[in-house]
Amino acid sequence: PDVAEAAGTMTDIMSVEDAPAMLVSGWEAGSFLWGHLRLTEGRWPDAREERVVALGVVAAEILGKSVGDSVQVDTFDFRVCGIFTGPALSENGTLLMTLSQIQTISGREGLVSSSSVKLKPQAGLTGAARVRDAVRERFPGFSAFTVGEIVRNNLAMQAGKAVSLAVSLVTLAIGTVGVLNTMLMSIFERLQEIAVLLAIGWQRRRVALLILVESLMLSAAGAIAGTVVGLGALSALQSASWFRGKIDATA
Repeated sequence: PDVAEAAGTMTDIMSVEDAPAMLVSGWEAGSFLWGHLRLTEGRWPDAREERVVALGVVAAEILGKSVGDSVQVDTFDFRVCGIFTGPALSENGTLLMTLSQIQTISGREGLVSSSSVKLKPQAGLTGAARVRDAVRERFPGFSAFTVGEIVRNNLAMQAGKAVSLAVSLVTLAIGTVGVLNTMLMSIFERLQEIAVLLAIGWQRRRVALLILVESLMLSAAGAIAGTVVGLGALSALQSASWFRGKIDATA
């Protein structure tokens, strides 16, 4: 009673044109899965048509295709019927067709990779838990997960976060050592200047404050420069055809 609609999906990595590996997905035609995407050109694939595909905006840019063009998926020729955009960066780099089409070209008729279930608005977390328990009870060996659980338990996401944290910590340590070394060298080179300042009445606290302010200014300048260079590098990677669709420099 908590389930409003269910739809099967299949996803595979296939060669598309000159690209050795691109994400190709098949969804049940007319299901709720298509609702969160927005067409920018053309229309969605129809279950009654053969060999039609919709391209995400990133995939269309990489392949240089527009509505009406032909695109080779594996060893099959498809016609582009639509261009779409979605909230997820990975979706924008995907080729999307009906479930029956991807089953046919992959030789897996009647099979799906997963099933997506849409719950009724009043179901809430309790309803999601009931559906999850019912799936595990009625279909031994299968499991049901909410979208949040999939994101939290995704190994790629966890590995990415761990690598990002490790790189950040190493970068912070290197930056700290670099600033410390720079300031120590600056102090040793300015011993005579510091001695003059002490001789004319400067207190040790004031000299230490001067060095601290210089350190903070140097760190701030380095942070700004590093941010600008980092964003520039991300933008350059994002515009590269072999890396486009895998990162978002504005995120």
